[in-house]
Amino acid sequence: EDMIESKNLYPVTVLISVNRHARERFAAAGILFARDIARFTVQDLERRFQIQPSLAKRIVNEAAALTN
Repeated sequence: EDMIESKNLYPVTVLISVNRHARERFAAAGILFARDIARFTVQDLERRFQIQPSLAKRIVNEAAALTN
């Protein structure tokens, strides 16, 4: 657990807003960690993963809060 926290290795599945559709899209792209999602903008998630704007915003905000 300490390693997970110190290196920000939280899996995507800890983000409450990540639904099955988003989880499958992220996995297909090799995105497994919240810190990887935090690098994207809301618009990036919308376009690259076909995620609705409101959901993309929640996901980005959760990932950023968890990894900062």
